[in-house]
Amino acid sequence: MRGGAWRNRPWLRHPAVAGALLFYSAEDGRKRLKRRLRRVTETFDYDPEGLRGNLLVLDASELEPLYGEEVRDVSATSKPQMMKHLGDTSTFRSLQAMVAAFDPQLVIVDGASDTFDGNEIARREVRAFIKLLRQVHPTGKIGVLLMVHIDRASARGYSSNDDGYAGNAQWHNSCRRRMYLQQKVEKDDDDGSVISDTFLLRVMKNQDGKPVPDMELMRGEFGLWQRAVEYSGQLAQGVGPENPAETLARLIQEYYDRGQFISASLAANAPTGVHATLSGDPGWPRRLRKAKQTNEVLRDMERDGILGKEPYQRPNRSWAERWKVTRDPSKPFEQVAHSGT
Repeated sequence: MRGGAWRNRPWLRHPAVAGALLFYSAEDGRKRLKRRLRRVTETFDYDPEGLRGNLLVLDASELEPLYGEEVRDVSATSKPQMMKHLGDTSTFRSLQAMVAAFDPQLVIVDGASDTFDGNEIARREVRAFIKLLRQVHPTGKIGVLLMVHIDRASARGYSSNDDGYAGNAQWHNSCRRRMYLQQKVEKDDDDGSVISDTFLLRVMKNQDGKPVPDMELMRGEFGLWQRAVEYSGQLAQGVGPENPAETLARLIQEYYDRGQFISASLAANAPTGVHATLSGDPGWPRRLRKAKQTNEVLRDMERDGILGKEPYQRPNRSWAERWKVTRDPSKPFEQVAHSGT
């Protein structure tokens, strides 16, 4: 522990141990990293001072891969003899030096597509890259998490092959533990469009531990991962409030009061719309299983004057519309007397 300012906090409802982390970002640059880190600290109320002592984020988006071809002098004499070498690069050796200086307990490498410049289906090259990452700390044994993109079909749940990796089997065999994120697909009965907004985090290999059940996740505000709600009792049986409009209005108002605004977009796949944002709430009316059903209720609520669209400016200064509750749905419209002329 560094500085004593950091606290152990559970992550996705799992116990976690505080420690130093080095995040090597070969995909995303400085501006995007800062924006994401700011959202994480604000959402989870992390102490910025504690982060500074325990987190080192490296923007490696413009650097050469960690594994690839380099021209080296292989001569044992004073006469240079230059040859191509496939393996660790000067970029990897620089990372080693930074890891040794920072001395983290975990290094996250994001991701393989930008740090591995070999052949992903060549067994020897994949195995050599994984072994290279084990040496990222020159003197100590630490955890290394490598982010790897898989093919779109597997990621979206369309593939019948649930191995969860593309290329050679060494992506699986050379690792102690392997997980992959797969969308839990649910299709609309009418048009066949995908309406599911949950994902499964699947542990495909856990060499040093017991089998781990799949974890169902969903995206919260700003795209941050959170556990999907598990229903029990009446909610699991689909019994909920008799008026879904009242429930939606209450949830939208609660989020509005907390400064968590819900997009007024009625697109079925809107990531910040009502269905995507609120359907994981324990109070969600279970009869609204699909975004299409939710949008029908929202349209009725707008026509009845329960909801209104309010323009607002996002943090990036672009303008959008959010829902605002304009009247109590449990009460009828006020009757206004009009005199004729």
